[in-house]
Amino acid sequence: MPLTLTFTNAGLARFTAAQLGNGADLRVSAIGLTDNAIVVAPTLTALPGEFRRIATVSGAQVGDNVVHLIVRDDEAVTYGFRGFGLYLSDGTLFAVYGQADRIMQKAVGASNMLAVDIAFPAANVAAVTFGDTNFLNPPATSTTKGVVELATDAETIDGVDTSRAVTPMGLKARLADILVTLANVVPFGRRIDTTGLATGGRTLDDDITIDVPRATAEEADAGELTTKALTPSSLANILVTLANVVPFGRRINTLGLATGGRTMDADITIDVPRATAEEADAGELTTKALTPSSLVNIIASILARVPLARRVDTAGLAIGGNALTTDITISVPAATAGQLLAGSAGNVAATPAALAAAGVVYLVEVKSEGASRYRRFADGSVEMTGVSALPVSEAAFTLNFPWPFPTVCDGIFATIINSGQSNDGQSTVQEVSLGAASAQLYAQNHKSPTADAAGGFRWFARGH
Repeated sequence: MPLTLTFTNAGLARFTAAQLGNGADLRVSAIGLTDNAIVVAPTLTALPGEFRRIATVSGAQVGDNVVHLIVRDDEAVTYGFRGFGLYLSDGTLFAVYGQADRIMQKAVGASNMLAVDIAFPAANVAAVTFGDTNFLNPPATSTTKGVVELATDAETIDGVDTSRAVTPMGLKARLADILVTLANVVPFGRRIDTTGLATGGRTLDDDITIDVPRATAEEADAGELTTKALTPSSLANILVTLANVVPFGRRINTLGLATGGRTMDADITIDVPRATAEEADAGELTTKALTPSSLVNIIASILARVPLARRVDTAGLAIGGNALTTDITISVPAATAGQLLAGSAGNVAATPAALAAAGVVYLVEVKSEGASRYRRFADGSVEMTGVSALPVSEAAFTLNFPWPFPTVCDGIFATIINSGQSNDGQSTVQEVSLGAASAQLYAQNHKSPTADAAGGFRWFARGH
């Protein structure tokens, strides 16, 4: 969305003079940056809180009142800004824009390439020019050459996007979608026919209604039609008739363990008697069924009948195997500190307590995130490494550890990263104070320039 700039009074006067053909120079030669949340007003003659002015500015008119502006800053500095102002070649503050949130944040090793579309509160900005247009990169329109985004297959098939360009692959996907649609078109000469009870079949040159005629209760009772279907309503009389067909003298008999058989002149309950646990243990009844409850004692008895000759043997460090003629205790002997230091016993297991008693320090925790590493050892000591940027000038600064030390940092060591192999500069990082979560350091440059510190510094810290 274009940013709307506010003309300053001085800028508006110059703009009006240019519209009247008075030869006013409206060449934008620089852009000033501020990180203040400024109140934009036409009375401004300078940008409040301006900390940087950039002369590499390029732009061009891309609409009646819209200018596409690109600002490039390749300097090895870091900053963020919330507002900017356009300066004419004679230093006049021409127009201003500001907002509460930061527009951009620049890192030391990065280039600031700010591309914005600016809407001026006037219909004709053709008189506004820029000093350098060799890196202008405006958005492409139907009348302006520039950057264009390629449409995805889905966007090409949807066919509603007006700002993206179609590729041959996207066009292929669209044509394939059209062919699928055409393949699904049913010819008018195709028919839907019916069989059985369904009626209404015909060609597809008009709407079709398929019908299955319903038989009435009278037609169902008559039992003569073969062209209509029965429904619950038409079956009502038939179901009543069927319900009264079973003779009352019919019997339900039982066999095996089931009891309760009788004639059907009343309700019938079929029962299978359940044996008790005692009856199951006795094993004499033939007229009752076993249940899980009555099988408890029998199952327990079976489970208790493991052959006494069966053995439980051991292997590896485990000892205590024996036959099942007695209780068995399986043991894995723990190594003593002396055995760990001697390093000759092959039949004992190392324990954390034995390792500590023998003075063995081992790794218990490892973390990593990006270039940062963290290791905690069994004696409570902690090591951390990482890479951080160095201030652009001599100053005290804070190094926040990626993970706080449990108690405190005992020491930190730093190495300047001279990635460009520069022989200019002699930068060092000096300790001010140490804490658990951060270290207060001081960056000192013993020789100017400080090109040797462009890559920042690698640090190693120990603590507990």
